[in-house]
Amino acid sequence: MPILSENLQPFLIVTAIAFVYLAILRAVDLNEREPLWSLILLLWCGATGAALVRLLVNSPVLTLRPVRAALIEETATLAAVGVGFAVLAAVGRWKGWSEVTDVMDGLVYGAAAGLGFALVDTMWDLIGRPVGALAAVRPGAFATLWTAALGGLAHGIFGALIGIGCVASVLHRSAAESIGRALLGWALAVAAHVGYEVLAHGAALSGSTAVLRLWVALAMPLALVVLLALRSLFGERRAIRAELDEEAGIGGTPGPASGYLARRRAALAALLRGDLRAHAAEKALHNRRVQLALARWRERRTDDPARQARARAEVESLRAAVRRLQEEAP
Repeated sequence: MPILSENLQPFLIVTAIAFVYLAILRAVDLNEREPLWSLILLLWCGATGAALVRLLVNSPVLTLRPVRAALIEETATLAAVGVGFAVLAAVGRWKGWSEVTDVMDGLVYGAAAGLGFALVDTMWDLIGRPVGALAAVRPGAFATLWTAALGGLAHGIFGALIGIGCVASVLHRSAAESIGRALLGWALAVAAHVGYEVLAHGAALSGSTAVLRLWVALAMPLALVVLLALRSLFGERRAIRAELDEEAGIGGTPGPASGYLARRRAALAALLRGDLRAHAAEKALHNRRVQLALARWRERRTDDPARQARARAEVESLRAAVRRLQEEAP
């Protein structure tokens, strides 16, 4: 099995990079961590989209025509995010509350889909090389690490822009606004992708100049994603403090006094004691409290009767879940 033996080290490196990025995505949302299963779902959707693109589109189109490649790949990522969100919506109807509620959720889930796309895209390039060619021009471990890390970051940023647009479309009531927001996120991703391809690969440069071009290509879309993430995190924090203050006393739900660091210390202490059940219970209870606060916030912000009814139903479901977790706490 020469292909397997030649590609084992690059395969392990790329897989390790994917796990690192997945761990980072889980930690990005300081207020409410997305469930691991939902991140894996979006990762799988993005990976499936990349595999379909590679199977259906000729390779020269993806390597020699950056605009067409960006249109095809980001359209596939948009479809992957849409399928993932549809599955999450179905699960949300079954549970009584949604896992996709704000910009931060869209950013994380979209980035997960982009990461899945990059993972399969990189693997395909490795496996698709002719037998023996890799041995002749075999890149070192650092080169493979750099390529995989940069590809994951780039596609993660593009996916995050698409995910933000999709969530923004869900939060707007009219069909025209919803479609417009989703298409805006997709268009930003395509523009960022084209800029990345042109700046990163548009001329035969190497060394420090090439590295500088790579970071310039990603700097603006990365800055936009970071800005939107910070805005969402601070907005969530304000909503959580305001809503949990009012929620305090309802079924024993506490207010915001237990801040992020205090909650992490409590969960870590349970983990260090070896009390995995208490650790998991503390994390689950925290997530439900945050989801309850954000559902109350959405109910107050909208004046659309249908959206108010959905938010009110989520509030009741989450309030019941919080009480149940409190009763079951060890």
